[in-house]
Amino acid sequence: MLPFDSVTDFRIDLADEHELFRKSVRRFVELYVEPRVREIERSNRIPEDILRKASELGFTGLGIPEEYGGRGLTTFTPSSTQRRSAGSAQRLSPRP
Repeated sequence: MLPFDSVTDFRIDLADEHELFRKSVRRFVELYVEPRVREIERSNRIPEDILRKASELGFTGLGIPEEYGGRGLTTFTPSSTQRRSAGSAQRLSPRP
């Protein structure tokens, strides 16, 4: 039913710009978000300094068209960014 033999054969080739963006988000999450996951989880808020840094680095307004002040990126880029952030939070969240 799938266009490949197994799920392990499935691969997404990222354009160079997507790969660079993905690496930038990964580094941001590792440096600024992961060390503060417990604080974020407890307060249910993202600290202003992290939001400011994300904005400075261009990680906000990703899927919003440029004519409305956003970055105008493809839907793939914001979704890959969200997956990266969510994956880190999930991996670091305290388990009950």
